[in-house]
Amino acid sequence: MRFRRAGACALRRDAVGLAVRAPMLRRAVAAIGAASGAIFLAGALAPSFAQGSCTPARGSPAKVTQINERGELALEDGRLVKMAGIDLPGPTQERPRLAQAAREALSDWLLNHSVTVRPVLATPDRWGRTVAYVFAPPDFATPDISPVSAGFVLLDAGLARARPSPETRDCATLFLEAEMQARQSGLGLWGDPYYGVIDATDSAHLADRAGTFVLVEGQVTRVGTGRARTFVNLGHGRDSFTFTVPKRSNGSFEASGLALGSLVGVRLRVRGILDTRFGPQIEVSDPENVERF
Repeated sequence: MRFRRAGACALRRDAVGLAVRAPMLRRAVAAIGAASGAIFLAGALAPSFAQGSCTPARGSPAKVTQINERGELALEDGRLVKMAGIDLPGPTQERPRLAQAAREALSDWLLNHSVTVRPVLATPDRWGRTVAYVFAPPDFATPDISPVSAGFVLLDAGLARARPSPETRDCATLFLEAEMQARQSGLGLWGDPYYGVIDATDSAHLADRAGTFVLVEGQVTRVGTGRARTFVNLGHGRDSFTFTVPKRSNGSFEASGLALGSLVGVRLRVRGILDTRFGPQIEVSDPENVERF
């Protein structure tokens, strides 16, 4: 996607905007601050949530009864919810409490409260989970305030990374901008080198992150076409990074302003699961996972 800076789009931050005052954020500030050595201001976690199409419309209420070690929400009606469009952190060597802090933040905010659940898939995923957006009041003590996306709040606090998919396009721009703000401020997981954006020419770092969800950044040096996919190289040599696009997805890339054949010389940030079996590469079928500068 052609990335648009905050202020030109839906996400806006201002001193008189919506204050996310939930107790979970106050505790998250303390937990992550202790885990990362970073200093957090409450104002940094007080976004103005301009929703656009990212709304709880067509969602239904459900009570959260448990939040498991993976950050999934168990509901009173028996469903297990994986929050759509985000990737929660795991523990790292430098920040062993990072994952725990994200879970505690969710628990302090949502546990034993009714939230709005809006599924993005018609059926459960292969693990039986409902993949959905979750919306809740910023503070349940003042429930008349418009609900906000739990995914957005976690991204804005640096407690998650954006993970767009075709099913989450209505919230993708908002989520990516929230992530960008947290990343530029070094909040939460962005204060940990493990989660930093990887340079496309850093072969050693790429090799270390094989099989994980990563963000890779670099300049396009070559675009090649095979029988079934297009290869976009960011760097030179077989150890440099490549992302591949199935031919069936070419049209969606062109429609988003990312005509693959015209990308040589352009700087991109690509996200996805890193495969290193035939050199470091990510298969990208959705243009929301490619940001252009």
